[in-house]
Amino acid sequence: MSHGHVSLRAGRGNLPILWAVTAALLTISWAAGCASQPAPPPGVSPTGSLGGLEAKFIDVNGVETRYYEAGDGEPMVLVHGEGWSGHSSANTWVKNIPGLAKRFHVFAPDKLASGMTGNPLDDKDFNIQGEVEHMYQFIQTLKLGRVHLIGQSRGGGLAFFLSVAHPEVVKTLVIVDSGTASPRVGETDRQKVLASCPSEPDCEEWQCRLRAISFKPDEAFDDLFFQTGCYMAGLPKAQETLKKVAGGAGEPLRSQFNDWKTQVHERVMEEGTLQMPVLLYWGKNDPSAMLKNGLALYDVIAARNPNLRLFVSNHAGHFHYREYPEEWNQNVINFIDHWNQQPSAPAPATANAPAGGQAISKTGSVGGFEAKFVNVKGVRTRYYEAGDGEPMVLVHGEGFSGHSSANTWVKNLPGLAKRFRVFAVDKLAAGMTGNPPSDKDLNTQGEAEHIYQFIQTMNLGQVHLVGQSRGGAGVFVLAVTHPEVVKTLIIVNSGPAAPVVGETNRQKVLATCPKEPDCVEWECRLKVLSYKPDVAFDDLYFKTGCYMAGLPKAQATLRKMAAGGGEPLRSQFNEWKKQAHERVKAEGILQMPVLLYWGGNDPNSPPGYPRANEGLALMDVIGEKNPKVRMIIANHAGHFHYREYPEEWNRNVINFLDYWNPRPVAAGVTPPR
Repeated sequence: MSHGHVSLRAGRGNLPILWAVTAALLTISWAAGCASQPAPPPGVSPTGSLGGLEAKFIDVNGVETRYYEAGDGEPMVLVHGEGWSGHSSANTWVKNIPGLAKRFHVFAPDKLASGMTGNPLDDKDFNIQGEVEHMYQFIQTLKLGRVHLIGQSRGGGLAFFLSVAHPEVVKTLVIVDSGTASPRVGETDRQKVLASCPSEPDCEEWQCRLRAISFKPDEAFDDLFFQTGCYMAGLPKAQETLKKVAGGAGEPLRSQFNDWKTQVHERVMEEGTLQMPVLLYWGKNDPSAMLKNGLALYDVIAARNPNLRLFVSNHAGHFHYREYPEEWNQNVINFIDHWNQQPSAPAPATANAPAGGQAISKTGSVGGFEAKFVNVKGVRTRYYEAGDGEPMVLVHGEGFSGHSSANTWVKNLPGLAKRFRVFAVDKLAAGMTGNPPSDKDLNTQGEAEHIYQFIQTMNLGQVHLVGQSRGGAGVFVLAVTHPEVVKTLIIVNSGPAAPVVGETNRQKVLATCPKEPDCVEWECRLKVLSYKPDVAFDDLYFKTGCYMAGLPKAQATLRKMAAGGGEPLRSQFNEWKKQAHERVKAEGILQMPVLLYWGGNDPNSPPGYPRANEGLALMDVIGEKNPKVRMIIANHAGHFHYREYPEEWNRNVINFLDYWNPRPVAAGVTPPR
């Protein structure tokens, strides 16, 4: 059936008569093959098709290969998980294919010796290398060129190893919950959760296994999915597969797989084999390929690939792409769309244009914006305002100083203002915002209350609340004490918001900075905490910060702090924070959608494995009772990654908010949830 790839490319310019003839040949061939097959049970398709899709068949180097095809656009290949069995097939993707097909030409094949795809011609190919070569030949047979490659579980391993062996055919790579691709980092919970599953009969064991490693099994799977899988597992080809595997087919590589995988990981880390954009997409509650596996794989790829991102979804198991198909599709499309807009060869980072003779604004304004002032409960408060739409409030980091201000957000304001009415506020006693009437409020709780009162003064109602670093602690406190005003919460690289998980690299990297003069020390501090300092900051930014730090109000702030302002709460903040974390875990105070966005190379985070461990610890706290928690970790990104990658950061924030807070839709249409 080597002719099959011609007839199966409808809509790609084939002649109608050629289509008709080859389609007829395929039908005759399939009908002849079916004559010896057991009849499917009522309601089950003879081709094992589900979801309103119809499976096709094509010859791939002598192996009849079953696959789904849908949509138009750039080619995307979806690779399913599980091992060699009739159960495991491309049927796992039928919830995702319709949505993905709106943007891509989607192909979802049954892997070698899986589903209704044939067994290899040579028994030695019953291993991961045989699967990789078959998938590569599938791409070649259909003449797809470079593809967006996505693999889940064991299929994630296949996609990873194919990308190492044939990087020229992979445009972007998405790996989903794949212990097969990941280094071995200790035991998983898999055996524990599978202990209650029967060893036989085969079909009951398979159904129990899939349910046990799901977080929402009744949403992920239905009876027809299982009935169809059991039908395919009972076919003669699938029974032959089991016999061959039991008889030692694919050895010795099957037994030596972990040693071989370690060698591949070493190549990736040393040679930088993978340079395409890579997204690791993990369910936090997956007992099979646990999050620690994803974090270890992140470190392998991150060693040489700057274009790596990790997305973690709370209340999500091994099959979260089926548990949350609309969200999963949207995030994958968003990732690919971003990288499709980038140059094929990333240009070297260039510094911002020097300030030159630019004058410093009397209001400390930068970036083409003009700061405004408003009285908030007796405190003159400086802020930027831009855009229209639902209100968003951005809260900057650093402590009580004239240096730290809403100026840190000016690279993000233009993009965010296209969708939201954005307010970026100088915190209490920071930038050009005044000191509090009472010195006792010079602490995080005082900062949080000031932002709350700003929201009330401006009559904003519910807001999308974003805070970075120390500002992340402020928005966390605000959301705990006034959850009614927070529609969504985004916390960015905030050790102050997170549990204490060990010493950070902060003091070590800051040791190179002078202790005085004040402005030189501040400039050095921001640069060493960045991954791309020359991209993140320019001369005018620093000169403006130094100007504000020299104003009488800022000098008064320093004196008040030195005299004990904000005590005793300032010194007791970590103890107060621990109690707040315990309340959040026990009472589920925070129920709004929450995004934690971390730079994977932030020296403010404790060193070692895993990366972004403060953010992950905070995810544990909020995620205990809140299913709507997500986390993004960006490689080659520091403490100020929202300034290092402003377009990408804005895009991901807007994508998160658009999913949880969709724009109005046509009457009678229910937004996905």
